[in-house]
Amino acid sequence: MDILPYAGSLLLGVFFASVAQAMLKYSAMRQHVSWICMYLNPWVIGAYIILFGTTFLAIYAYRGSGSGINQLYLCDILGISAVP
Repeated sequence: MDILPYAGSLLLGVFFASVAQAMLKYSAMRQHVSWICMYLNPWVIGAYIILFGTTFLAIYAYRGSGSGINQLYLCDILGISAVP
């Protein structure tokens, strides 16, 4: 069984999660009119949609990997260090 597509899906999820974290940080540094605008703006909503999507990338990777799941943990550990 080829594990490369599943490892690639995990690494792609890590990249998207890093982008989403940067979007949240950008939104946090901006001035907002009210407290509701702080949470309901396009940057925050978009970032949480991306984070929700990365969950499905991880589910795909772990479900399809079969016996190679131990090798995928290495990609997951690398992802922890990539997200700011």
